[in-house]
Amino acid sequence: QASSSLGEAMRAGEECEGALKAEGREEDEQLDCAICYEPLTAKGGAVPLPCECRVVYCHHCWDRALAASFTACGNALCPSCRSPLCVELDARQGRLVFKKMPRCSGADDSDWRLRVYEQAKPVQIRLLEEFGAEAAAALAASHITDREPRSEAMPSTEAASCPEPNGRGTDSSTAAAASASCPPADGTPVPRCVCGARLTCTSIRQRVLDFMSEQPLPTPPGLVEQVLRRPPINCDICRRQLGPKGDVWTCENGRRTVLHAVAYDVCHACFQYHAYGIEAGSELDESATSDENSLNYEGELCNGNSDSSEDSGW
Repeated sequence: QASSSLGEAMRAGEECEGALKAEGREEDEQLDCAICYEPLTAKGGAVPLPCECRVVYCHHCWDRALAASFTACGNALCPSCRSPLCVELDARQGRLVFKKMPRCSGADDSDWRLRVYEQAKPVQIRLLEEFGAEAAAALAASHITDREPRSEAMPSTEAASCPEPNGRGTDSSTAAAASASCPPADGTPVPRCVCGARLTCTSIRQRVLDFMSEQPLPTPPGLVEQVLRRPPINCDICRRQLGPKGDVWTCENGRRTVLHAVAYDVCHACFQYHAYGIEAGSELDESATSDENSLNYEGELCNGNSDSSEDSGW
């Protein structure tokens, strides 16, 4: 009788333990992001944190929190424990990988930023090539329907100006601007940034004005015109600093992702070459700075550490 009672107690304990585990799994499935409070099941699950924090975040909020941290203090810090982190891009899986930065690594903060920009470069080139192929296909489709009423997806102005790849276009500059400046319609090719957002064409002057308007500190009088004389904008493909004139293709996501916490820009020449195969004349500033210096200048302005001296351009 005693052994029978013991067996029943053990079975009851196992059933209770199973119920608790099932309840725990159900709670995990019902967890919400600590920032947006959306169910994690609807946001692709929780981000595997590189630190010891027990807080759960969706991928989108975690990414934007690290980008905001970088803008505020120049470091990507965990929003919970404030541990410094470094970021890498896994191009094969198309996702960011986060690691805790060793305390005594001796690595400079810009090291991981330069590394992730380099990791993003071949991905961005591939996206531009895919956009060029899609634009060529859309142009070919529009030629087939030339004798029929045109569809709304490819307005006649876009069809006439969109160039063919490999340098056979008629007016590449007009085509490139039309492809991205017009609101995207169903079936209309749109150039994409490596982060997934849209690349838009804007003047370098407007790009600088938009950048300055996002700074956390008030802009000193005269600083905007001083910065415009030598814009702190470098192409993230050819790594050259751009001059004060011309256009630039910039990600509409801006600095809201730690993938490009300083922003992401593609010069007009690189866009034309990788999207359409057209080699254009260089519009680059002959006094271009090195990769690291140019990236650091942008980072200093993001963090409000700009110097108003004329030599530095800030």
